[in-house]
This record gives sequence, structure tokens and C-alpha cells, in this order.
Amino acid sequence: MKKTLIIFLLFTAGILLGCFWANFKIDQVKIDSDLIIRNGIWGYFPSMDLAANDLQKAYIGKIGLFALQDSEVIYFIASTDEEGNPLSSLNDYKLTGANFDARYWSYALYGEDHFLIPNDENVFSFNMENIVYRDSLKSTYELYVSKNPQNGNWLPSGDANNMSILLRLYNPATHIYMNKASIKLPTLKKIN
Repeated sequence: MKKTLIIFLLFTAGILLGCFWANFKIDQVKIDSDLIIRNGIWGYFPSMDLAANDLQKAYIGKIGLFALQDSEVIYFIASTDEEGNPLSSLNDYKLTGANFDARYWSYALYGEDHFLIPNDENVFSFNMENIVYRDSLKSTYELYVSKNPQNGNWLPSGDANNMSILLRLYNPATHIYMNKASIKLPTLKKIN
């Protein structure tokens, strides 16, 4: 009986250690410069080849179910403001951007758990069709991220810490695919 208990405890300890190590490696993906490239505050995968990259597949499985391949969409994610501080609902932010040469684009705000942030307004994203533009040419816009109501385009941040904004560009033009590291992406500044 004692031998069986020792084997069971060693087996359980091995499983727990393996789970801890796997989770640690998956979390390192966001730090690993070989897997995530930067364009200002925005990070992205140079390639979304989930069939060939097991570590990337595990990371995407943890943070974003149903991710599409590169041929369909480019995902850019920002977790810090322009000064490098983590996004938090303790602050208000202004995202300033311009229209993208893509079939469709959208922004969504996620909490630390990688799920949409619950809010009383039931506003979880903005896209090229529902955002209010600053000009009649529909070329530029401002989007506010705040737990306090804002005039105009407002993504409520609730009481979230370590938030992230996900920008999705669906079927972008070839020049965007070829220049992910240098295309002009929106700025995100703390305004309080």
C-alpha cells in the first residue's frame, strides 16, 4: 500500500510539474521575440501557421479560441500605452487611428482572462462600420477606453487590470502583409 501511494504521489507531482512548465512556456510566447514582433505598442505574430508551430498553437489556444490563418486576418494586440505602462481601467486612454486598407477591421477590449470585459453598456468592440469618424472622408477616428462614460467612440473598461486591445484586419491589402513591422498603426495615449 505504501509503495502504491508513493507511486501515485510521484505520478501526481510529475503531472503538476509538467502542467506548470507547459503553462510557463506558453506564457513566455508573449515575451519571446522570435514569435511576437513589435510595431510600436502593437505586437503580432510574423506568421499564423498554427499547423507548423506547436508553441504558437498552444498560446493561441489559451488566449484566443478560433483564431484564423494569416490568409484571412492579421491580429495586432496592444497591452501597454505609448509610455510602456500596462493598460488598466484605473486610467483613461485615447486611441487615434486611420482607416485601414482591408476588407474589414475591428477593435475589441479584453481583460486579463482574455475574455471581453463585462460592462453595463454592452459595448465590446468597434469596427469600420460603427465607429464615428472625425471627418466626412471616413479616414480618421478617436476611440476612448475608460470605465467612465466618454463622448463619441467609447469602449467601457469596467474594473479590469492588465487589459489588451485586439485590432483585427480581415483580408488586408498586400502592402500591409508585406510591411507589418512598419505600417502606421494607431497610437494609444493615457489621457488622465
